[in-house]
Amino acid sequence: MENWLQYLSMHPLISIILGIILLSSVIFIIKKLIKIALVVLLVLGIGLLFTYRKSKSKEFLQKLKKKSEAVKKEVMEEGQKKMEDLKEKALEEGKERLKDK
Repeated sequence: MENWLQYLSMHPLISIILGIILLSSVIFIIKKLIKIALVVLLVLGIGLLFTYRKSKSKEFLQKLKKKSEAVKKEVMEEGQKKMEDLKEKALEEGKERLKDK
């Protein structure tokens, strides 16, 4: 490592050239990253615009409301069934405890 640094200090033109190459490589990488970021933002923006317009349509809201009502009804029925099962189970356990006393 010291030999390399000593060589560069003895030949400043080579160290300047290496510095320029390194700097241009870093600038090239940064430019590419900025371009990629802009493309990603553009794609996300278009997707957001499409989904926003779709979510504001009346048809979509009506479909969503119907689906949520169906799910709500289904969940309520399942909850009632489970409550009945738990009630029956609790009654049986209570009867067994009373029989044991």
